[in-house]
Amino acid sequence: MTICTSVGFFSLLCLGAAVFGDDFEAPPAPFQTSPRPAEGETVSANPPCFVYPASKVYDAYVIEVSREEGFPAATTQRFASPYMLVAPIAAMTTGRYYWRWRPGKAGDKATEWSAVRSFTVPASAPVVPFPDIDSMVQRIGVTHPRVAVTSSELAEVRRRASQQFGENWLAGVRKYAEQTRDKPLLPEPDFLPETRDTKRIELYQKTFQTTRPFMRELANLAENYLLTGDELSGQEAKRRLLHIVSWNPRGSTCLNHNDEPATEIVRYCPTAFDRVYPLLTEEEKKKCVDCLMIRVNEMRDLWRRRPFEMYPYESHNMGYYLPDLLEACLALVGEAPVEEMLRYTMQQLWSPSYPPYGGADGGWCEGPSYWTWSTSVFANVYRLVEKATGVPVHLRSNVRNTALYKLYGNPPYFQVAPFGDGQEGAAIGGNTMAMLAALYKDPYAKWYADYQNATLGGMSSLLFDTSAVQAKPPYDRPQGHAFYDIGLATMHSVLPDPSSNVALLFRSCPFGSISHAFADQNTFVLDAYGEPLIIASGYYQLYGHPHHAQWTWQTKASNSVLVNGEGQSPRDWNAKGQLVTFKTTAAGDYAVGDATLAYAGRLDKFLRRVVFLRPIHTGGDPIIVFRDELAAPKPSTYQFLLHALNKMEVDADNQRVIIAKGASRCRVDYLAPQKLTFSQNDQ
Repeated sequence: MTICTSVGFFSLLCLGAAVFGDDFEAPPAPFQTSPRPAEGETVSANPPCFVYPASKVYDAYVIEVSREEGFPAATTQRFASPYMLVAPIAAMTTGRYYWRWRPGKAGDKATEWSAVRSFTVPASAPVVPFPDIDSMVQRIGVTHPRVAVTSSELAEVRRRASQQFGENWLAGVRKYAEQTRDKPLLPEPDFLPETRDTKRIELYQKTFQTTRPFMRELANLAENYLLTGDELSGQEAKRRLLHIVSWNPRGSTCLNHNDEPATEIVRYCPTAFDRVYPLLTEEEKKKCVDCLMIRVNEMRDLWRRRPFEMYPYESHNMGYYLPDLLEACLALVGEAPVEEMLRYTMQQLWSPSYPPYGGADGGWCEGPSYWTWSTSVFANVYRLVEKATGVPVHLRSNVRNTALYKLYGNPPYFQVAPFGDGQEGAAIGGNTMAMLAALYKDPYAKWYADYQNATLGGMSSLLFDTSAVQAKPPYDRPQGHAFYDIGLATMHSVLPDPSSNVALLFRSCPFGSISHAFADQNTFVLDAYGEPLIIASGYYQLYGHPHHAQWTWQTKASNSVLVNGEGQSPRDWNAKGQLVTFKTTAAGDYAVGDATLAYAGRLDKFLRRVVFLRPIHTGGDPIIVFRDELAAPKPSTYQFLLHALNKMEVDADNQRVIIAKGASRCRVDYLAPQKLTFSQNDQ
């Protein structure tokens, strides 16, 4: 349901761096990183990773770091890199530093440098230097397995698995192998029609709906063989692996034609190769390596043209290509020349831009649904790298704070998951929270996982053991929390208790309306006593299909404002919001969002101020007050939107709306201005 009004004041009663002249430094641009550390930045990890987007791809780069702005030789460190980033192998002492960069090699005599930027290394920053890759490769050698489990650990891991999973587990493994053995092999997918063909999206979806289950069965069989030594599981995994590598790597499943099956092959096949390695003949090993090298080189070639450290803001880039390629390189190193790829992809995990869709607060701008899958990928790749190198890279990552985003922004009992694709579904992610609980010894993440009865299985349960983490409900945490990195303010009355909690989530996002997020700056949702009352509307049936593109992406699907019937600019990096202010106390919260830029010139000003008063202040149900400040370059009509799952009760004469679902009710009073017009529809 939608209510469109022209109103500005209502209450709810709940029942970077500057552009420089150097032509080798890329100016700020959409979907592109900026130099880090930024001028004046206090870095969040030691040593910092230096990122310097260039105006074009050069052969090599030089970076200088000094305690003194003049970079005297005696106190200056010089680094050389073939990439647009450097992850140092040694920690720095605390204090202030200066850095600069240029294209070129360490021994040349070039004198032109970028602008000088200063940064501070605080004593509180976790010390996680980049590992010695050459030593790691030498240690791995040519033994298999080596992804997650080494050959020397295999017997102990199998013992642990048998003890942890119980007596019936091995019988289940064998039954699974017998069931999959009788299934026919998946045919090589057909080519997709040309881009302009309207059926392309549907056929693209059909392809991954058939390839994903087959690939996951391959992965399960190979993992079962690893953990049990069950011969049937191993032989069936081998049969499927050899079938997949028989497909033409430059055909219908190449990356440039259909990235879904292409990335699935890189994601699953190298690790399956690592796990069934003892069952392969020398000829079969060569066949696997030859095919997989074509595919991983194709993926690496994407970054030669558009380096990941400069262009990370694509969900497939950061969620598929990087972790898949890194794991593939771990599986293939020693069998094929992947050392350069391994070094390059692993350095990205040290970058402040990975993961790219959030920041130091731990937020995630694509919404809770995509957070669930993406964060599980990040956690897994961090653990694999830690197993391979002994270096806990996860301690320097923004992921260390991201359990708070899920805890506050999508509690485990929510029936919906705003804001982003998949928002119409109930809260999920208990398994991901269990992984975070294990990585960071986080009792609140463990509480979330336990609330959803989440249980990790197979290798994940061994890599992410939560048995030593004691769950703790977040009664002792502030009930309001802000994520400035993604412009999200979360306000709760009693967060751990759905029967008592009233939650207001307010969004004004600096990432714009990109990827799996929407044109919904300065929007909000309201959940009361376990029921979603004021919702983020729109469904995610298929990316870019009519409902998705013409409704879900649009401002009209949110609880924000239209100007003369028009909303914010969708699919636009520059359609940004900002969480300007957030204050929280035991009695209430205060937030201010600025969505002016999101309207592409239709507004000169859009500030939305929110006050959330808890029962400790009101003596009864929470009260929420909004004040909107709008200014347009010409006389305009404003339409203020509300969405609910049920028909609303509208009292236009008294400027009042009642929204109900289940036993929960919300009264909306429009306080100013007067003489508003109301409309409601279900279209």
